[in-house]
Amino acid sequence: MSEHQIKRSFFRRARLLALLAALSLLAGAVPQSALAQAAQAPPVKWPRSHDYDVQHYRIAVSFDWSKKSVAGETTIAFRPFRDDFKEVTVDAGDMRINSVRLARGGPLEFRYVNNEKLVIALDRAYAAGSDVAVTISHSATPKKGLTFITPNESDPNRPYQIWSQGQSEDNHYWFPCYDYPNDFATAELLATVEEKYQVISNGSLVSVQPNQQAKTRTWHWKMDKPFSSYLVSVVVGEFAEVKDQFKGTPITSYVYKDQIENGRVSFGKTPEMMKLFTGLLDVEYPFSKYAQVTTRDFNGGMENVTATTLADVYVLDRRAHMDVAHNTDTLVSHELAHSWFGNMITCRDWGELWLNESFATFFESVWIEHERGRDGYQYEMLANQQTAFQAWWQGNRRPIATKRYTNPDALFDAYTYQRGAAVINMLRFVLGDDPFWRAVRHYVKKHRWQNVETQQLVIAIEEATGQNLQWFFDQWVYKYGQPEFEISSSYDGKNSLKLSVRQAQKADDKRPWFEAPEFFTMPVDIAITTSAGEKVHRVQVDAREKEFTFQVDSKPLIINFDRGNHIIKLVKFNRSNDDLIYQLLNDSDVMGRTLAAIELRSRRGDDVTAALGQAAARDKFWGVRFEAVKALSEVRSESSRAALTEAAR
Repeated sequence: MSEHQIKRSFFRRARLLALLAALSLLAGAVPQSALAQAAQAPPVKWPRSHDYDVQHYRIAVSFDWSKKSVAGETTIAFRPFRDDFKEVTVDAGDMRINSVRLARGGPLEFRYVNNEKLVIALDRAYAAGSDVAVTISHSATPKKGLTFITPNESDPNRPYQIWSQGQSEDNHYWFPCYDYPNDFATAELLATVEEKYQVISNGSLVSVQPNQQAKTRTWHWKMDKPFSSYLVSVVVGEFAEVKDQFKGTPITSYVYKDQIENGRVSFGKTPEMMKLFTGLLDVEYPFSKYAQVTTRDFNGGMENVTATTLADVYVLDRRAHMDVAHNTDTLVSHELAHSWFGNMITCRDWGELWLNESFATFFESVWIEHERGRDGYQYEMLANQQTAFQAWWQGNRRPIATKRYTNPDALFDAYTYQRGAAVINMLRFVLGDDPFWRAVRHYVKKHRWQNVETQQLVIAIEEATGQNLQWFFDQWVYKYGQPEFEISSSYDGKNSLKLSVRQAQKADDKRPWFEAPEFFTMPVDIAITTSAGEKVHRVQVDAREKEFTFQVDSKPLIINFDRGNHIIKLVKFNRSNDDLIYQLLNDSDVMGRTLAAIELRSRRGDDVTAALGQAAARDKFWGVRFEAVKALSEVRSESSRAALTEAAR
């Protein structure tokens, strides 16, 4: 999707800024204004029922630039689900319906209801499974779903472009269709435009037919794999083509004619991403081509099947692309991952949207892991967690999968994207790497070309690994909230360390319609470092209060609760400056060092400044250096200035 704030900002500024709030997170602080915010129960929205199954769309359109309108004919081929089928209802928003007829027959009577539903009376009753096709002549000046870009007074150099944006339910404002994700159909588009323009759409290009007298060309695209109607796309404009391929599949990036070199820089890793994802999933890229089309005033990216639409601001030069926080890799990898998660396999209803978006966001991090190593992957997951917590503090609180929401667009938020990706990371931790990827591969292969719900993922995991993780999905996907751990430790001076873990979270009485777990059950890795080295102990936290005893050879130097930072959690663990400084400078776990740097932001003292300066200058991971610099920048003393100057060298 692209018209929603969470996904459109692929730049990592927001995530990095969110990390600055992590110390208050660790202390369990929550803004009172957020807690006091009143909330109303969202309505229950069950998946939409439909009494016919669309088989194919044939969309033939032309455009009027001056009126910003579209006109044409759409043929919908479908099969009824029931006998005695006499009437078909189609989504058609704010349209003028000129006529309706059988695709190979005479005119049909129709009525247009509330400027939204087209109800067509068929010529006779049809039996279930019969092949029926109707052709609708229509025109519209869409207020959404289709955007016309033209020059204006403030920007006379704007290009002439037309682009569609169907997600979530906006495509029916420019062509009649069944506009809900729980139906798959093939499609073809015939778009007639002035001869200087190109048309890019789903599937393969069948032909380009010129009309010399009218000085137009008709572009015919055809998609032979079934997909949901919100993914139907059309883009009209003038572009240069940056061509590549992977295993014979053409990969074309459409950019402006003066941006060819920047296009190669910005999208040149797409074949490598495709190689990585097909290898991990053991499923080849499932379509005939992959296109990335850059457009003016588009927000972020949208995974229109085989024809991803991207904002033109993401075509960057080589210097800009060197910045790991600002390059296009995360956006490109996210949209490409949708080829499997969202396009080949699609959520059955919007309440299950996380099966599209969380997996695509997770695969952003998988690409980062491939490019920058495990440390970069973990740092990205920390950013995902913090973005989700920002939403929590602001009063946006809900389960990841839910039937309660005001409208589909309300679900495009930090729960569907970042929190969902962090939950998939926890799933990877719980199962282990090999079983996790085996389960994901089984899920993808089993449900290709299908609509899915969360429970089908749960079953696929059990089929592939033998592990019934219903308990995991119940607390992390179907319910909401997170554990707030209060941790205390005691060392007996000899060889025993006791660790008390208490879950202090309370039910959110302002949202009784959403259920929160009484307590969270999770495996936790506790890493204890002594003078002899580090030992990692995996324990099971399965009660509101739990005590663990560990045998140690000497006084612990580092106690790292949840080594690797896998769990979405708040932690209150009172430790001294010396404890945190030692962890910052010595922990083998990059997340241990990162979180120590964040927690030291609230501490003062020459020893703290010196340690942060050392981390800022010498830590091998850029994320730790970044957090140390941010902490130093808040001290505002001569010693912190000197430390920052030294780090800058």
